[in-house]
Amino acid sequence: MSDFSTESEHKPLTHEMFMKPDGEQKPDARAGTLPGLQLPSLLGGTGTSVNPLLAQSLFGHYTDTPQSVLQTPGPTVGPLASLVEPKPTLADYRDHGDKDLDGQIGYNRELRGLIDKGGPIKPEITKAETDKLHEGREDLLEDLKERSGVYDSEIAAISGKLPEKLPKNLTPEQQALVKQRTELETEKNKYSDQQTALQRWHDRNEINSINDQLKDTTLTPQARQKLLDSKKTLATGLLSTTKQYEQFDPRWGSTVYGKDKSYTNMTEAGCGPTGLAMMMDFADQEDPEGKHSRGEKDPYTPRKMADYATNHGRVKGSGTDGDKMMGDLSKSFPNFQGQSVNNLASSVESLRNGVPVMFLGHDVHGTRADGTDTKYGGHYMLLNGVSDDGKKFSVNDGGRNKNKNIRSISDKQLRDGSAGYWNVKHNTH
Repeated sequence: MSDFSTESEHKPLTHEMFMKPDGEQKPDARAGTLPGLQLPSLLGGTGTSVNPLLAQSLFGHYTDTPQSVLQTPGPTVGPLASLVEPKPTLADYRDHGDKDLDGQIGYNRELRGLIDKGGPIKPEITKAETDKLHEGREDLLEDLKERSGVYDSEIAAISGKLPEKLPKNLTPEQQALVKQRTELETEKNKYSDQQTALQRWHDRNEINSINDQLKDTTLTPQARQKLLDSKKTLATGLLSTTKQYEQFDPRWGSTVYGKDKSYTNMTEAGCGPTGLAMMMDFADQEDPEGKHSRGEKDPYTPRKMADYATNHGRVKGSGTDGDKMMGDLSKSFPNFQGQSVNNLASSVESLRNGVPVMFLGHDVHGTRADGTDTKYGGHYMLLNGVSDDGKKFSVNDGGRNKNKNIRSISDKQLRDGSAGYWNVKHNTH
């Protein structure tokens, strides 16, 4: 399906197995290590094969007995006091805690790379590795939340010493406090992109878990509604982060969309790649080891997706073939898969699960932000929200100018003018 009007309008982890001569796997005596994997040191040292994160992590997640590298002095109460881990402090993070977190992040990324690569890993070991990666992500998310909490407490303490509304002329003491607070806020944000990606991944898993629970035919109406309410909150939160790209953005609006200058530009014909860019960006935000988690901004721009679509869907004089653009996606972007969504009902289900949907409209009407009606002859846009009754949808419209952008559309308008629906699946294991 095409848009018919836009022309006119550290070392890597290894797969090495510890095997006995008869093929039986040797027992691995290292508590918490992955079966059959030789793990490199991620924090330097003399090249030992034992990952120190698995022997002794910041908060002891990988050990059988409570043991922390943080030795914050404190009172001991009772015979079990020695088994209680001290709470980390700001000084702990500055001293070595952040380095340990960096090690955890690096280990997760290496393990993810190993799983993505595949190869000679045996199926049962692959599951063990995936389980370990999931465990590592959850532990890292909790550690980052705890770190954020420590910084929030310190920032709040400083704010408590300052007036609610800062005066125009600060005293030397106030200047020092403001500077200190700014430095703490900068330090706190060091892992904000990683924490956000982990939280989104966690929320996606929560939605999947709720969907499994909803299959239980013995659920009471009250229990079912509680699950649906929780799912709605999670889905709405995820959809609210959908990136808004404009095809007329000066960064790429005047650039050619096609193989040569005989093709028109992004402003005239780039709605397909622009919609795809929004979905790719959204999917990557949920990847704990993805580009967003590393702090990369705008990793999938309309320009980048137009470069891809030039050879995968661009139709001279007719815009973009949506089925071709989406069907070929995994060939150029491994772990991303473009999917055709059968109809409007399936699109609603996708939105209820917190996944945006791109649609192609022919002679389609919609409502601008100011409440007035506008129409496109042929145009790709994104659905990123749906009302409880399924009658009204919020829209991310890449548009051809700021004044024409659609911001909402009704179910009737979609049925009358839609010519295809798609979304993007991202395999994050």
